Amino acid sequence: MESIIGKAKRGDKHALRKLFSMHRNLIESVVARFLREREVWEDVVQTIMLKVVTSIGDFRETCLFSTWLYRIAVNECMEWNRRCACRKEKCFVTHDEVDIFPDPDAPDGLAHTIREELHKALRDIIAGLPTGMKQAVGFFYEKGYTGAEAARELNITERALFVRLSDARKKLKRELVSRGFVV
Repeated sequence: MESIIGKAKRGDKHALRKLFSMHRNLIESVVARFLREREVWEDVVQTIMLKVVTSIGDFRETCLFSTWLYRIAVNECMEWNRRCACRKEKCFVTHDEVDIFPDPDAPDGLAHTIREELHKALRDIIAGLPTGMKQAVGFFYEKGYTGAEAARELNITERALFVRLSDARKKLKRELVSRGFVV
C-alpha cells in the first residue's frame, strides 16, 4: 500500500486533506506560539498549508513528515514576523518573551506532538491487528509478561508467541510508514 505522503506528492487531494487533518494541531500550536494577534492565526495557518501543497514534492522522507512540517510552520511564522516588522507592526511575541526554538519536551513542543501522534497511530494500528497478534502484543509489551508467561496465558508455544510478535511488528512498521512515519 502506498503511503499517504506518496499519494500527496502525486497530487492526491484526499491524501493531502488527510495529512492536514492529522497535523493541523501541530500547525496551530506553532502559529499560536509565535503569533500575538489571534485575528491573523487562520491566515498564517492557510499560508502554511499552501506552502506545504506547493512544496510537498520536495519532501524526501529522511525525517518525519511532522518535523518537516514544523520547520515550514516556523519559517512561515518568522517570515510573517519580518513582514509585520517592515510595516512597523508587532504581530508576534518578541524573542525575549519566548524562545524561537521552543523546548521540544515542553507540552506544546515538537517532540511531545510527535510522540502523541505516534502513540495514537500505534494504538489505532494495534486495535486493528488480528486477535492473536493483538493478544501477543498486549501480554508481552503492554503487560510486560515474559515470553513464557505470555505463551502460557495464550495457551500457545513460546515460539508461536514470538512468530505472532514478529508478524505484528512487521504490520506495525508497514502501517506507520504508510501513515507518514519514517521507521
